[in-house]
Amino acid sequence: MCGISAIYNYTEGAKPIDQVLLDRLDKLQTFRGPDGNGRFINSSRSLGLAHRRLSIIDITETGAQPMSSPNGRYTITFNGEIYNFKELAEELVRAGLDRPYTSDTSVILGMYEHLGAKMLSRLVGMYALVIWDEVEKCLFAARDSYGIKPLFYFNDGNRILFASRFKALAQVLGMEADWPLEGEDAFLMLGSVYEPSTVVSGINMLGAGHWMMADSKEIRIEKYFSLSNQFEILTNIKTDNLSVIVAAAIAESVKRHLVSDVPVGLLLSSGIDSAAIATVMREQTSTDVTAITIVYDDVSAGRQDESILAKKLSNQLGFRHVVRTVTKEEFLTDLPAIIRMMDQPSIDGLNIWFAAKAVKEQGLKVVISGVGGDELFGGYPSFSNIKRFSILSRLFRCFPFLPEFILIVARILKLRISPKLRLIGRYATSTVGAWLVQRGLWSPSLSKQ
Repeated sequence: MCGISAIYNYTEGAKPIDQVLLDRLDKLQTFRGPDGNGRFINSSRSLGLAHRRLSIIDITETGAQPMSSPNGRYTITFNGEIYNFKELAEELVRAGLDRPYTSDTSVILGMYEHLGAKMLSRLVGMYALVIWDEVEKCLFAARDSYGIKPLFYFNDGNRILFASRFKALAQVLGMEADWPLEGEDAFLMLGSVYEPSTVVSGINMLGAGHWMMADSKEIRIEKYFSLSNQFEILTNIKTDNLSVIVAAAIAESVKRHLVSDVPVGLLLSSGIDSAAIATVMREQTSTDVTAITIVYDDVSAGRQDESILAKKLSNQLGFRHVVRTVTKEEFLTDLPAIIRMMDQPSIDGLNIWFAAKAVKEQGLKVVISGVGGDELFGGYPSFSNIKRFSILSRLFRCFPFLPEFILIVARILKLRISPKLRLIGRYATSTVGAWLVQRGLWSPSLSKQ
């Protein structure tokens, strides 16, 4: 990951930006980019960009940021990786924009010069970026389709500030959490704060699959990618070809993620998702691969110890296998730092802290993991409840007294049944509603009871 910052004073006749503020914003994100940093201030000093670099592609100085186009018109600060940048570079050369494209950053600049905001549909990867157009005096910002890379912003009516890290913005602006209703509801119900909200009123996250255009006349935010549209496309796929399509998609995705000028490792559990990725990874590369498995000392050598199967698979594939054991003492020691580094409140993320720590200990910058596989393919046992909830919902709507009756009987018989039973009839009337009942942590109706 890299850290990006920007300040743009967009009103007519605006004063020069506060460079001290930009420096503070940038320094608060130093840990995101330990390999270098840079600044850019435009000619009128109304715009400043900063970048903290974690070098993955083109690790030489030619890949340093902020980066400007050869004619100086466009300048970018960018966090992420574009996996198809080599194909896009060839396309740009054919289109007449023949220049050295040594990094994905230089390709983004070329694509923006060539297509403007329409380039986003052509980028395969994860990104958050800010581009300045010196001719049009216009700022362009965007996030990838799935919102993998973060980009927060604050607009006070005269200037707009951007940062990769929410806490950096809040700190330089002297703002404290006031928990706006939408952020509080999302956290209590689902365990995290959902975009575009944050825990501070006025600081927002640019939505996944959205771009922003800002100049002295207007600030416009538009959506360029819709996940629901993708689901509609998927409904037209014949199920008898589904396994072939999924296998090809996984193979293509792994191939894309191996594009790097530094070694790529693997976070390996004993699950199907990371095991499948490991197998495809070996098919895609003959280089040495370090596979890392995280275990906790209270489950090591027990039935929940994932390192046993992970080691067996690593040996079969010829990977170097590292088992990283987390002790109770280490967990308690690291907990304050985990809370401090957590950008917004979340009930998740503890495991990835120790995984990232192990990755750094092995001298790696990039690893592939199976995170998200269970959500995509319904791997968790809890997903089977969603269909059951939909069936029960129809029953409970016909007999509304039934949930309370079942709970009373359960208490008498000392059986453990979730009070969520009361919510099924009302909310589990659709797949989305059933998922919310299953996934939800808290609801106003349950708290009152």
